[in-house]
Amino acid sequence: MNQRSKILLLGVLMLLLVLRLHAFTADYLFGPIAEQELQIESLEEDLRLQQQVRRRIEKAVNDYEQDVTRSLPARTSIAATLYQNWLVQTCAEVGLKRVTVTPSTAEQVSDGAKSLRFTISAETSYPRLQRLMLILEKAPLLQRVQTLDVRIAKSPFEDLLEVGLDVQALILGDAEDRNWLLSDVQASELDNVLATGIKRKSSPFLVIKKREKPIADDLVEEIPKVEVAVTEPPKPDLTDRVIQIGTIFTGTVGEAWFIDRVTKEKSVLGEGDTFDFYGVNGLIERVERKAVVISIDGKRSRWRLAESLKDRVVISDEDRYQASHFK
Repeated sequence: MNQRSKILLLGVLMLLLVLRLHAFTADYLFGPIAEQELQIESLEEDLRLQQQVRRRIEKAVNDYEQDVTRSLPARTSIAATLYQNWLVQTCAEVGLKRVTVTPSTAEQVSDGAKSLRFTISAETSYPRLQRLMLILEKAPLLQRVQTLDVRIAKSPFEDLLEVGLDVQALILGDAEDRNWLLSDVQASELDNVLATGIKRKSSPFLVIKKREKPIADDLVEEIPKVEVAVTEPPKPDLTDRVIQIGTIFTGTVGEAWFIDRVTKEKSVLGEGDTFDFYGVNGLIERVERKAVVISIDGKRSRWRLAESLKDRVVISDEDRYQASHFK
């Protein structure tokens, strides 16, 4: 082996030694550091999640504490009386007419929480109804309007609405046992909110045109009455259900057999007998071998074998048939 080959072999060995040292260093020196960094990142992520949960819990506790201050008093009887009186007073201050506030139900809605429901019926104008809804929304009470029914009242002198509200209020399990509904601070804050005069858009489904002056009785034009003739719809023709199924002769006396294909009821009629099939009244005039001659409303018809009453043929329209065809 010459000198050049020895130098080349030595270089290859040195390169393999460096690669092995690098792998050893990466596995045993830098490996634990990378794992620790991953653990640190995982712990930081867990800490962020715990902080988010803690903030949410703190917010929920704070919201619940605020709700407790807005809850009705703890005792149901006192709460119902105070809240009903407050609704009546509020409706009167707004200017509603013919106000009735009726307690509806009191029921348990969750652990320790109760729901009180009241029905309000009154007559009012649209602006006053808006103000009542604003008070119910902004009042520091756990309440909401479940349903609102609005109708235009029949009044020639002013634009009145007949309104009906279903209002629900809550009593929380941790509510304070007190004999008042709103504190002085809460009442003052509500007055300040209402005094700001919050502007609201009119409801898109309710448009009322105001009258500037009352309508005098002598200016009201009487609408002429129009008499409309009401006719009952025609009754369905069900005579196609009745089928003639045969004729029997005893000497010269014949009888005809009929069946209702729906009810399966059978009838046997002879000459001179009357019938009433689904409102069609008639008389059996003559029984033939393959038909019967009947009279309905003064018109004679031939009701042929295996056909329905609806398929009867008026005698005057049947002159083209040979008489033997029916005998």
